[in-house]
Amino acid sequence: MLKKQLLFNSLYIKIKTCQKCRLWETRKNVVLGEGNVNAKLLFVAQAPGKNEDEKGKIFIGPAGKIFFELLKIAEIEKGEIFITNLLKCFLPKYRRPKWDEIYNCKNYLFEELNIIQPKLISPLGYYSTRVILEYYHFPIPERRNDYNKIFGKIFSRDNLIIIPLPHPALIFHDKQRKQGLIKGFQILGKIYKKYS
Repeated sequence: MLKKQLLFNSLYIKIKTCQKCRLWETRKNVVLGEGNVNAKLLFVAQAPGKNEDEKGKIFIGPAGKIFFELLKIAEIEKGEIFITNLLKCFLPKYRRPKWDEIYNCKNYLFEELNIIQPKLISPLGYYSTRVILEYYHFPIPERRNDYNKIFGKIFSRDNLIIIPLPHPALIFHDKQRKQGLIKGFQILGKIYKKYS
């Protein structure tokens, strides 16, 4: 555990001083991944929100509140997981990320994955799902709209399971999707129990 923590400390020094893309000019704080460095389950959200940018802490805004409610429903303990973002800086006006921003930031995510070595990964939303499936060499849908069909599906290879889910913030835009999101987290919870 100490070795992992030292690796994280070194990585996070790099991330905090990163100026690889335009987002460093508008961020207040870099938002780092948090949680159990020995976690079997790792969540990958898209990017920090305004509250996260202000405080430099992950998932403390409205989407975070929903996320932790969903964790409770899935009977997953907060202390057992690790949560990170695909992008470590706030996207101004909550705009969509640009692909060059993702390209410049995704290696930090891959370093986190290599340190933690989770057994179960749940990317939240389109961008995180696409990057994670590509990284682990799973086929990805050609069209963005087709990602809705793979949320809640299980991708498995060797000792790794990936379960993409919609981002909890989806509920703010489409309340009718709440039940589907709950169901996805419940599936995740059942599979997680086999590993815990």
